[in-house]
Amino acid sequence: MSRAERKRDRGRVACLAAVLGAAALAVLGFAASAAAAPSYPEAVVLVSGFDTETPFTTPDPACNGKEGEAWDAPTGIAGRLKAAGKQVFTAPIHQSDSNGLPPCNPEGPAPPLSDYVDSNGELDANGQALAGLLAFLRDEYGVRTVHLVAHSDGGLWSRSAISQDAPYAGLSVLSLTTLGTPHTGSFVADLAIETEGGKCDFEEPLLQTVCRAVRFSVEVIIDDIGQTATEELTNDYLATWNPRQTIGSCPVTGIAGTYVQVPYVHFSYYEPDDGLVGEASALNRSAYDLKLHEILPAPIPSFRAGGAYPVVHGSSMSRLSGNTLLNTQEISEKVTQVVSEASPSGPACNVAVSASASAARSPAARSPQRLPLSRLIVAGRRGRLPVPNREDAAIVRAGARLTCGSRPVKTAPLLGDRRLGIGHLFGCHRRLRVRGGGRNPRRAALLIRRRSRGGAFLRLRGDRIHLRVRGVRPASIRVLASGRGGWRPVRLDRRGWGTLSHRAKRTALRVRVAPRSGGRTWTATAVLRH
Repeated sequence: MSRAERKRDRGRVACLAAVLGAAALAVLGFAASAAAAPSYPEAVVLVSGFDTETPFTTPDPACNGKEGEAWDAPTGIAGRLKAAGKQVFTAPIHQSDSNGLPPCNPEGPAPPLSDYVDSNGELDANGQALAGLLAFLRDEYGVRTVHLVAHSDGGLWSRSAISQDAPYAGLSVLSLTTLGTPHTGSFVADLAIETEGGKCDFEEPLLQTVCRAVRFSVEVIIDDIGQTATEELTNDYLATWNPRQTIGSCPVTGIAGTYVQVPYVHFSYYEPDDGLVGEASALNRSAYDLKLHEILPAPIPSFRAGGAYPVVHGSSMSRLSGNTLLNTQEISEKVTQVVSEASPSGPACNVAVSASASAARSPAARSPQRLPLSRLIVAGRRGRLPVPNREDAAIVRAGARLTCGSRPVKTAPLLGDRRLGIGHLFGCHRRLRVRGGGRNPRRAALLIRRRSRGGAFLRLRGDRIHLRVRGVRPASIRVLASGRGGWRPVRLDRRGWGTLSHRAKRTALRVRVAPRSGGRTWTATAVLRH
């Protein structure tokens, strides 16, 4: 072989070696990259609540203390879980008027904007976004099992995501822990809707007084949370939403705040409470609302109470107390205990929906919704009110004194506002009388009476509603629906069918029934989801 040929062969060998070396380096580089890719088979996802902003963060130590205001307190839940060896992600939450906070993801990708939850948005849309995030964590971070820890409305979004589990098939939700979640609604949201968003255009003088007393709180709530979220936090809405959700027999734990307590008087739906959500709602217990309508718990098979603590809902209630559901060490330790005790081989929260359950949740198969009828009775000229029923409640103006016969009726400040008091009338079998509170007794006290039998039975089918009233012989029925431009009448035909004049995902309805026998009008309210 000539020198030229040997040189040419050496060149070919060198070239081949270079190619093989580059290939080997590429393979080694790929292997190193694959080894460095994050994989968290079992993780915890923290979900903050309404009107919050939380960045997407990963378990990387570089993200410690960057989990956002809801979770990064020194005695908060994120730090305690990480100290216990848990791999913690935070769900990206943004407000409607922003794109969210910058993510902390030094070792992997950030989720797409479609997986960001709108903290002022629709409940089920947020559940869909959270379901998309779980699918993202499965695909990009190797998550196979997850524990959800949620604050406030985040607990409802989590339940919605559990019911919409198709996008993250192959990932199991092993537990759900909720902090101050209004499983059966928030009395503050109920009041905001009942007072027509603080517009205060009621006919009754005392209702005007009630509305003005809470107007500031109502306006702040709606401005902060938004009209949509406020409507979806009412008991009327959740009473129809809860039965449509599905969840397995995984451990679901509720934790409540009880900083606000009024001695002697127990308005079980709202009081004691954390300033926004009552203990009964946070612990998913049956209760009674302001009109003494029974509130049933959400159908969650393995729900258990994780405790009630003398704290407020969150930083927005710091004017009452600096101790919140999110920065109290005892609560952080309790959450860590609950997550640690959930068995990796236990039942999953996200389960396949059976055909019968799907049919039960179908709008076409859903039974009519019963709206209890109630009426407001104003005190007469001499301050007299009728003998109360067991389910009646009274609202009394400051400075006035309500008696049952000769026995005084104890009242508690309504929403902490001492201008108005609310009293329950269990055990009172004599006429009520109000004294004081101004020159006009008719402005001093109001009796809220519920009709325990019958009611307005409402069925929704597309943009058509069907209404029947039972227990009262109506002289007339008037239905008002909230829509673009305020409240508009809905005309009913002889069979009780009517058409909503606007298409929206939710509609607030007011039903007013004038009885043939005369007397005051019976009313009912509802928030419907199409």
